[in-house]
Amino acid sequence: MKELLKDEKGLSLVEMIATLAIFSLVILFFGMIISSLGKAFTIQGQQVEFQQMANDMVVQMNGIINKKGLYEKAGYLGKFTTNGTTGKSSWLDQQVITVFDPERADLKTIDWIDDGKNRIGITDVLDAEKSLGKTYQLKNKDYKIKVFQKKNKNESLKTQFETPNYRDTFTIQTSVTILFYKGQIDFGDYLDADGEDIDLSGEHGIEEKEASKILYVRKAELTYRDEMKARGEIPGEGRW
Repeated sequence: MKELLKDEKGLSLVEMIATLAIFSLVILFFGMIISSLGKAFTIQGQQVEFQQMANDMVVQMNGIINKKGLYEKAGYLGKFTTNGTTGKSSWLDQQVITVFDPERADLKTIDWIDDGKNRIGITDVLDAEKSLGKTYQLKNKDYKIKVFQKKNKNESLKTQFETPNYRDTFTIQTSVTILFYKGQIDFGDYLDADGEDIDLSGEHGIEEKEASKILYVRKAELTYRDEMKARGEIPGEGRW
């Protein structure tokens, strides 16, 4: 019995330290896996949030742009009318979709060069009180939403006869870009020399230059066809 007790051995201090070190590495390894999975789920959840919100916004915008008689009620006479002060067409400024800041007391419209907002509102141009609008807000307070609208983007192209490419002259096409981003973006840096257009895509555009800040981009083409104008029931040159 004495001999058996004498030969009985336990773990040495070195062995215990080695065992603890291995155990710590295993715990660290699984912790990193869990952390990575958590981040992946968070990113995936954010993408779902962006996509769902963008889809809801496009559905609302499409409903607005196709409201019967909206353009006429808004007093929009076409891109060939000019501003009496500047002498320039207010084509780019006359949008029937209004994006506004619901956090401000005056519910100010968000302009091209304004910073995006964590919470925005969307309504139609006739809703002066913004009472019929719908608001959208991101869960993460550090993230922002910015909406860009551009009418008939292809009209700057020329036909083979060097005439303007009016396509269907009774249709208004609005190209919408919804930007979800973080940090600060100076949108004024991307305005053209005349201040009438903004460079969104391409080598020198916002999407390329600010890629590290952009979280998600949604593009949509909204189309409104004025059947009354097409039938000649509304005066004008037949072009918006």
